[in-house]
Amino acid sequence: MKTTVLQSLFKIALLLSCMAIGFGCDDSDEWNEEGMEISCKLAKTVENGTEVEYPMEIAPRLDLKKDLTFEGNAVFNSIKGYYMYNADNGKFQFKDLMKTELAAPSPYSDAEDMYLGYLGKVSSFKLESKTIRLYFGENSYLEYR
Repeated sequence: MKTTVLQSLFKIALLLSCMAIGFGCDDSDEWNEEGMEISCKLAKTVENGTEVEYPMEIAPRLDLKKDLTFEGNAVFNSIKGYYMYNADNGKFQFKDLMKTELAAPSPYSDAEDMYLGYLGKVSSFKLESKTIRLYFGENSYLEYR
């Protein structure tokens, strides 16, 4: 009898937690429905307050489009995908990041891996006149102009 009651309580608790998680994940109203029209080049990368030095000089391009798609180039390969953002709270995410698979020699491949690693961690943004910063930490960002 005790086992049946405990199993029932466990099932109810599990059902309620799944419902809470399901409702909590529906953040569709948090994202803007129309994208930004921005075309820019990477000006600098800052991680934990210190400017990052790539294995070589790089200037990846990034184009954010009104239809919430993006495209550009990493160091050697082209990239594209989707993005989501919220202009009110500054949230930003890249989705379905795809890149061409051209084999790049070192130091191109090393620089590209570093850049794409930072790009994949972006979680917020700040737009100021001709500059957009894509943040991947409190004092870590990719700055484009």
